[in-house]
Amino acid sequence: GRAGYYDVRLESQGADPVVKKELLRVGAHTNYLVAAGTVGVIPTPPYADWATAATNVDDVLDAAMNGATVLVGPGTYYTRKNHVIGDLRVIGVEGAGETVFANGQGSGSGTTGYRVLSLNHPQALLRGVTCRGGVERGGAEGGGVLINTLGGMVEDCVVCDNSVNGGSVSKGAGIACLSTKGVIRRSIICGN
Repeated sequence: GRAGYYDVRLESQGADPVVKKELLRVGAHTNYLVAAGTVGVIPTPPYADWATAATNVDDVLDAAMNGATVLVGPGTYYTRKNHVIGDLRVIGVEGAGETVFANGQGSGSGTTGYRVLSLNHPQALLRGVTCRGGVERGGAEGGGVLINTLGGMVEDCVVCDNSVNGGSVSKGAGIACLSTKGVIRRSIICGN
């Protein structure tokens, strides 16, 4: 079937019949993200191939289902809200030198904006991207990336030019890891 929301009605038979009506969400196992203006791309949810890929990081992360993979083509993508990556794998196909996620709300040294991304699931994976320009305010951790209490993995990434702006209680301007299940591997953290 096509991606979207479907009404599902479940009925049981027996001494005490039960009828339950639920909303079922169907999505793509692999979602795609390409730079805006990529020739021949017509963004169409669920962004299930390169020809219908999302051109906005917010759209693809909102559309991706738990357990899915988001393949990201080369380019710079601006996050405009605090995204928490749950049971998702977000992978820059050309690597961190070609794929950048940046704070779209303000400059890295200012007082506005958001962290670039958050991970909060033992299976969450961020691989092969650069995260830059994130800002967390008010005593927060992780200006670039936050690995929250449920964990996640940052692998083969570059995290640079991020900040926290919360006074003496702030920490982890580049990456903050609040979980024993958090893993940072083969990554460069600089200039935060």
